[in-house]
Amino acid sequence: MVNLEVSEKTMPIADGVDYTFWTFGGTVPGSFIRVRQGDVVEFHLNSHPNNANPRSIDLRAVTGPGGGASSSVVLLLGFPSAAAPAPDRPGRA
Repeated sequence: MVNLEVSEKTMPIADGVDYTFWTFGGTVPGSFIRVRQGDVVEFHLNSHPNNANPRSIDLRAVTGPGGGASSSVVLLLGFPSAAAPAPDRPGRA
């Protein structure tokens, strides 16, 4: 099971320049999630209630529109989305 929160966080991108990032689990880039072809993964994506916009995540080893984005989009801020995708493409990052 993977639990991941997407939150907007303003951080420096260069000296004197701030940028609002989409963080995944609090970091940019987010953590690496490694599974094997054929694994069934229960994936919970939560959008932090203070986010200004809905979020989704591209699951590159999963086929479907947007790399699984339709299963992971969080339309209501602060409400989780859950999916159980099966990675079907080996070696994709």
